Amino acid sequence: MIGNFFGNGLGGQAEKTRTLYEILNEEFGYIKKIDVFEKKPHQIFRQIWLGFCECDQIIVILSSPGYFKIQPFLVLLKRLTNTKVYEFVIGGIRQEYLQGKKNRIQREHCIEMIYVETAHMVDEYKKLGLKNVVCIPNFKRIYNKADVKNQDINLIEKRIQMEGLRLCTFSRIDREKGIDTAIEITTLIKKKTDIKVSLSIIGPIEKGYEESFWRLIKDSDSERIKYVGAVPSAAAVETLKDYDVLLFPTHWKTEGFPGTFIDAMAAGLLVFATDRMNFRDIVKDGYNGWLIDEWSVDTYVHKIMQLVQKPELLLKMKHNAVMEAGKYDAVLVLRTVMEDLRR
Repeated sequence: MIGNFFGNGLGGQAEKTRTLYEILNEEFGYIKKIDVFEKKPHQIFRQIWLGFCECDQIIVILSSPGYFKIQPFLVLLKRLTNTKVYEFVIGGIRQEYLQGKKNRIQREHCIEMIYVETAHMVDEYKKLGLKNVVCIPNFKRIYNKADVKNQDINLIEKRIQMEGLRLCTFSRIDREKGIDTAIEITTLIKKKTDIKVSLSIIGPIEKGYEESFWRLIKDSDSERIKYVGAVPSAAAVETLKDYDVLLFPTHWKTEGFPGTFIDAMAAGLLVFATDRMNFRDIVKDGYNGWLIDEWSVDTYVHKIMQLVQKPELLLKMKHNAVMEAGKYDAVLVLRTVMEDLRR
């Protein structure tokens, strides 16, 4: 398995890579790991060469820039050794790295199976003439799920009246992830309405964004907006279950299927996110959240006000979110991959 395991770092790509490795190890026994994290190119290529010499099957899980640096080498070694190669796609726009690149597309035809995160990406690959592609949605180990069945609607209504609606972000903290926008949404609700809301910002702060972020926190309403810190995935549900809504107003164009959606739904949170084609299979408007136009902060405010006014809708959607989360349990999702590898 060739991947960027990121040491002990946090983040969606690191977690997905490590989870895939752990589950394959549990299923098949020892899996040879080729970790490209902070390795020099000659070290990486030497390890890949040895991997092809020693193994019958190769799994590659890398971001697009890293993947296309080694793609020609992978295909060459595959032809020399007759080793089978399986590709897990990170992010939501790898097809854009292929458009107009005939050599790259030809090499992709040589891969046994390409696993993408959404049905939209499958369609985009097929437009390029690639048929060896299947949707394997993002996955996580779901350690527990919130118990929303037994929540009392009267208690929820009373809690919202007294404390307000509890919003959070749960991702890497930088401008492109929409942290500024989440703060703007919370601030706008205070200015325009008498509705109580709070915002907790959870996650590791991106290098280079620290100064801007702490300035934002300093200039915001300290009673309503606070930074909680980074939380490991294993503690995600336990941390998030005290909130009502995950805000994900991302500006990244490369988003595939964010793992934070799974954490949030398992904890019984509604997902309010930027409308992206890759999100439409996961977030269903009015069912487990809403997808909102990238720059429409007022729409976020309107939807949050709607939940405050209709706590029964909030509870129903929380229940739906927990039900949806079960679809993305890692062992369940990876059954298809296990079958491919056995064949």
